[in-house]
Amino acid sequence: MSTLGKVVVMGFTVVALAACDGTTPASESQASAPASTPVVAEQAAAPVAVEPTEQNMPGSYAGTLPCGDCKGVVTKLELSGDGTYTLNEIYDGKVGDGSVLDSSGRWTADFASKRLTLDPAAQAWEDRSFDVLSAGHIRPLDASGKAYSLDGANDLRVGN
Repeated sequence: MSTLGKVVVMGFTVVALAACDGTTPASESQASAPASTPVVAEQAAAPVAVEPTEQNMPGSYAGTLPCGDCKGVVTKLELSGDGTYTLNEIYDGKVGDGSVLDSSGRWTADFASKRLTLDPAAQAWEDRSFDVLSAGHIRPLDASGKAYSLDGANDLRVGN
């Protein structure tokens, strides 16, 4: 091996040994230190409910709604900022006609009463209502305006 090659190898060896001396600069040790218990506890806490507004309601909501003759209605609701919506419902356990329903139309929200209404473009379809629990969290209501359940199991949430 040439003298230059030996110098390069020795240089790499010195750098490698210096990196393995067991000490860590203060800035690196703080960045790699595990989070303290209070920080972890904050992350585990339930998210804070954000007051819904016209600006923060648009988004992609998802969840599974109850179904009388199937396992559940896998629901995806997209509320757009321009006041339109698209709704996709898959009836889990059903096959054939009626196992998938898609609709679209306009959505409105009355934030004083915390009510969201879907007004389908198809004339034959009825409006659908939801309680607005917070921005990103809505609860479907039946035709009489009552929640299917109050335990949150059938709610639609952003990011589900």
